[in-house]
Amino acid sequence: MKQINIYTDGACSGNQNDTNIGGWGCILEYGEHRKELFGGELDTTNNRMELLALITAFGALKETGLSIRVFSDSAYLVDCFNKKWHENWQRNGWKTSAKKPVENQDLWMTLLRETAKHQVRFYRIKGHLNLKGPKKMLDNAYQDFVKVNGAFTRDEFLYVAQQNIRADALANEFIRAHRQTLAGADAEDAALRKRLPAILFDLDGTLWDSAKQVAESWNIALEDYPDITFRFTTKKVRQSMGRVLEEIAAMWFPEMSKERRESIIHHAADVELEYLKTHPGKLFPAARKTLSELSKHYELYIVSNCQLGYIEGFFEGTGLQKYFIDFECAGRTGKPKADNILLVMERNSLDRCLYVGDTQKDCDAADGAGIPFVHAAFGFGQIDRTVPRLETFGELPEFAAAFFGSEA
Repeated sequence: MKQINIYTDGACSGNQNDTNIGGWGCILEYGEHRKELFGGELDTTNNRMELLALITAFGALKETGLSIRVFSDSAYLVDCFNKKWHENWQRNGWKTSAKKPVENQDLWMTLLRETAKHQVRFYRIKGHLNLKGPKKMLDNAYQDFVKVNGAFTRDEFLYVAQQNIRADALANEFIRAHRQTLAGADAEDAALRKRLPAILFDLDGTLWDSAKQVAESWNIALEDYPDITFRFTTKKVRQSMGRVLEEIAAMWFPEMSKERRESIIHHAADVELEYLKTHPGKLFPAARKTLSELSKHYELYIVSNCQLGYIEGFFEGTGLQKYFIDFECAGRTGKPKADNILLVMERNSLDRCLYVGDTQKDCDAADGAGIPFVHAAFGFGQIDRTVPRLETFGELPEFAAAFFGSEA
């Protein structure tokens, strides 16, 4: 029986918005033969893209009766088959346990038909692993992978993780290409749609305060290291805000080796992401109402120095993703904040921009990207020069109206 490996991933820029862009990517391997496919659609969801990636991979197969291993970072996809969710759905007339229609029923039915043609096994891989990160972090990820999926060598795990990263890149290819198409629209189309100005936000100390919850989660993580007596406080976490994880590790564990302290802080970050799902930070007063108002007149974005998954956790915990078009973070790109601001501006074809942040590093990043800055003075930091200030989040609509009015 022929053995096929399939690696899949899905992505959606502006997930849950009415005008979003979704992309999917898949890789098929048979011996030394390899095929990469990608595509996407508009007005979709991340979960649909995850399913379409695998449907497309099955569609590329020319034979039935194959032995197939599917590797995905989507719990939605893997758990459906490994935990037999689909059997309950079918028994219940495609209703969930809450008696609601199963989402994406059309795609699930297609996948069930396709999997019935082969012997298919599903494996879960943690997404977006940093393969150049601390050895301890990769060791932990490998142990988690084996615990969930059974016996794999470490080299096999690293190879699967590498293919997942490639599938993610393919999933974002359609999104990038579509944005380039929009950016290259001819003059007549551009004249018909006047582009709204853009407001780019820092996250911690600007949109919400999660310092208390982060301190709690980091201290939970430190319990895994009996020799460490140091514990974080809300004040210490606030002093850390605006820095990338490696800087935070050096700040609080300077006596440790670089490898160990970074392994500890990455472990703390992993615990933090799970903790924030059920213990979200506190939005600044009027933030929800203000973002709703701003989204009617401006394009909104987030650029943060946080780890990968943190902004997604912010969206999950607050339900505010519908107001934002795109976001970027140091944990995904490995780039400084100024570069990530420029990256968001480039891929979204932004010209009239304003960056809102609360720390000196935010101000310096805006300067580095060449865009104006306004200080969220209600946040965690001070600025070393005179800049426009917001004493409350609710002042932003009036400030933006005056600022962009003068820019027009």
